[in-house]
Amino acid sequence: VGGVSSQLHTYSLSFNNLGGAIPGACIARCAPALAALQLESNRLTGAVPAALAALTVLVLLDVSQNELTGTLPAELASLELLQTLDLSLNQLTGTVPASWMSNMSSLFTMDLSFNRLEVNSQNPKPHTLNFINPKP
Repeated sequence: VGGVSSQLHTYSLSFNNLGGAIPGACIARCAPALAALQLESNRLTGAVPAALAALTVLVLLDVSQNELTGTLPAELASLELLQTLDLSLNQLTGTVPASWMSNMSSLFTMDLSFNRLEVNSQNPKPHTLNFINPKP
C-alpha cells in the first residue's frame, strides 16, 4: 500500500488470498480520496480498522468473506457518503453501533450476514437503507 497514489479512487485487492490485518491507517494516509475499497474474499484477520473513518469520500466498503473478528468500530459512522457496506461472512461480534443507523444517511445496502452480530431494533435506520439481516 505504501506506493499508492493520493489520487487513487478505487482500490480492489479482492480474491487474492491476502492474509494479515487490514492496514487501515496506511490506506487512509496514502489514499485519502478513495471512494471504493474492495478487499473481499481474502484471508484478512483482526478487526475492522477504525482508521478507515478517515476515508471521508468512501462510498463502497467491501471486506466480506474474510476472517475478521471483533466488534464494529463506532468511528465508521462518520462515513456519511457511504452507500454500500458489506461485512458479511466474517466472524464479527457485538452490536451494530446505533450511530451507524443515525449518521450513515447515504447508506443504501448494508450486508452483515453470516457474522455473530446483533442489531438493536430500536435504532432508527435511514429510510434509504436496504438492510440485510445480520443473521442468515
